[in-house]
Amino acid sequence: LQKGVINTDCREKSIQINQECARLAEKAKKWDRPSFIGTAASLIQSLNGQCDALMAELLAMQEMLKTTPAESANANRNGESIIGNDTAATADVAKTYSKLSQDTPHGALGNLQLHSRATEQIISPMTSHPENKRHNQPGDEALLNGSPSKRQRVEHSAAQKTKEEALSDEMVIFGGVAKMLDPISLCHCPSVSKFWKELPVFQDEDTWLNLAAKRFGYYNVRQWSEKYEDGESGGKKISNKMLYKQMNAANVMPHFSQEGVSLLGDARIPGRVSGWVFIVERSNGETLRSVKREPGTTLPGNGSYQSRPVVELRIVVQNTGMANQPVVLKDQLVPVDVSTRRSGGELQEISWDDRFKKVVRNLDGTIRKVPSVSSNRDLNAELCRLNLFETAVFEVHINARGCSTTSKFQQRSNFTKLLVSLDGTTVPMVIPFLRDHSVH
Repeated sequence: LQKGVINTDCREKSIQINQECARLAEKAKKWDRPSFIGTAASLIQSLNGQCDALMAELLAMQEMLKTTPAESANANRNGESIIGNDTAATADVAKTYSKLSQDTPHGALGNLQLHSRATEQIISPMTSHPENKRHNQPGDEALLNGSPSKRQRVEHSAAQKTKEEALSDEMVIFGGVAKMLDPISLCHCPSVSKFWKELPVFQDEDTWLNLAAKRFGYYNVRQWSEKYEDGESGGKKISNKMLYKQMNAANVMPHFSQEGVSLLGDARIPGRVSGWVFIVERSNGETLRSVKREPGTTLPGNGSYQSRPVVELRIVVQNTGMANQPVVLKDQLVPVDVSTRRSGGELQEISWDDRFKKVVRNLDGTIRKVPSVSSNRDLNAELCRLNLFETAVFEVHINARGCSTTSKFQQRSNFTKLLVSLDGTTVPMVIPFLRDHSVH
């Protein structure tokens, strides 16, 4: 019988398929996709063959164990214990498994281990016969098994404790992941599954407070929090997530020094980038400045310099939602539209005088490093790259012809625009100016 178990046709077929699969795996190449597909198919055939062989071996062992009841009956007549015969049968099976292990290739040992577990499940019912319960006294069970009821309570308590510890570890991991996500991704997380929807880490107050502080600044977050606490929310304290949404809807600009400047307008590309334009006010309100003569122009007067109306603009640009790719701003001449219903027109940036050259700064006033360019009109050069929540301030001087005062400039100007590169695509961000109707 043991020879029949070892030389099962299914077992020989399984070993052949397994060896063929190993040869294909050795010959497979990383860049050869058909080879991998063939290897996977062979592996599936090998596993099916192994399963068939195991089932055949289990059936053979069941046939071998069917002879034990008759032998047990004879042993009972002769005064022998049936448990001893079952133990002998178990020993025979163990010897058979040992011989199978010696004759089996290394790759099939895992399957034989599974086979041994299955064999134990088949043998175990036979070691306790209902008709021989008189041989097993309650005291003997207590001595052999200890205290089953108490042990079950201990195991249940330990399993519950292990489950709670695993859940706690998962919460720590989810919390760490949530802190590294951008607001849009954080809002999408509860939509993944019901389990994720019930997790509190994606609604964590500290996480949303940190995001709001990174984007809007601590000063603005504190002001908005106090505003809602004073009664705008009906006396109810709103969550930091809702606070972020309200500030995002209002397109709140990060805090920077606004001394001596006035807001002209703001705009944004939703979920991508936002911009604000300020005009620098002079004490007397006049715009005349001494500017170097523009090359190629013939204007009356002598000398290298002449008086021209110059308006200084400060354009604040912030990456508000591009987490995977930075917002790229190329070197460009910033125009200001002054069109009317009857005629069109633009005011151009002063690019020929180094004193009025465009400067890119951080919010704290320090100058950002700008790549060196061969020409001010080199549109392939980059002015700056803004990662998520990073902000840059552009100081631009406009040749405001016909505007002797800043008030006149505000009356005539309509909008300005910046070209920004988003995911490799250059799009214009138009920033319209607010009209001051009180100025005549």
